[in-house]
Order: sequence, then C-alpha cells, then structure tokens
Amino acid sequence: MCDGIRDSNIEPICGRPLGLKFDTQTCLLYIMDAYFGLLIVGPNGDMVIKLAILAKGVPFKFTNGLDIDTSTGMVYFTDSSILFQRRDADFLISSSARTR
Repeated sequence: MCDGIRDSNIEPICGRPLGLKFDTQTCLLYIMDAYFGLLIVGPNGDMVIKLAILAKGVPFKFTNGLDIDTSTGMVYFTDSSILFQRRDADFLISSSARTR
C-alpha cells in the first residue's frame, strides 16, 4: 500500500515526511511527518520512536519544518494549522484559520 505512489488519500496511513534533520552528535535522524508528528530513527534504521503528536493537549494537524539546536538538543518545528491536515491544504490556504 505504501509503495511510493503519490496518492493523497493514503497519506494519513502511510505518512508524509516534510522535515528531516540528522543530528551528527547522536547519529539520530529526526523526521517531522505531516500526519505522525515528530519521529526519531536510530543509527541503524531499526529504532523508530514517536516523540510528539500534540502540544498542550491539541493534536498536531500539519507539521512540517524541523531544526535542532545541537548545543542544547532543543528541537524546533512548525505546525501550519490547528484545523487542516496536509491533504486539505487547499482549504487551509483559502481559510483564515490560525496556526499555533
């Protein structure tokens, strides 16, 4: 099902990674997925940890950008909408919905 064919209907099932950052100090790959939130993959690709899927009790809807401050280990990312998912980007663009 998740074979790389572009189909926005299966994105919520398969995911859509939009932000990637490799931490050279820990050898961990941080992934910001539009549907699954903040994920970490271990150095051998064998460990996947879901770090965050919500903030202050509100689930992420359209996470994308990602950066890491390597001096502090702080992870920064964006969530473009509190209402719409990535597959509903047309609605997001035409609405006046706020972000976080």
